[in-house]
Amino acid sequence: EQWADLERHRLRALYLGAVGRAVRTRLEAGKAREALTVARTARDLAPSQQSAWRLILECHLAAGDSVGARIEAERFT
Repeated sequence: EQWADLERHRLRALYLGAVGRAVRTRLEAGKAREALTVARTARDLAPSQQSAWRLILECHLAAGDSVGARIEAERFT
């Protein structure tokens, strides 16, 4: 069981890293809304991870949606 917990943690970290890269690629291409959809998968998988919420906020700000960013920031806190 300990091995399975470690493996789940490792795979979750790999997934979150891949999602982060996918979000950054989309943001660099000017696809903020698409990046937001991808970022939400990270947040939904790891709602306690600050990095997942940071991706959400970056996407909202890149899309010019300060209200959405504020709402998400309040949800995180």
